Amino acid sequence: MAIAAMVSMVAVSKEEEMKGAKMMDVVLKATTMIGVLSMIAILRDEEMNAIGVAN
Repeated sequence: MAIAAMVSMVAVSKEEEMKGAKMMDVVLKATTMIGVLSMIAILRDEEMNAIGVAN
């Protein structure tokens, strides 16, 4: 009985780990996307400024 309980506990903690890993993955992807988008925004801004100066 104790063995079965331990096995189910391990299974649950593994599942929780998987959920945590997925959440981390989603968070990392989101931060990466935000970083990329802000980089693009900054570059566009720089371009606009350069064009404005050229004109």
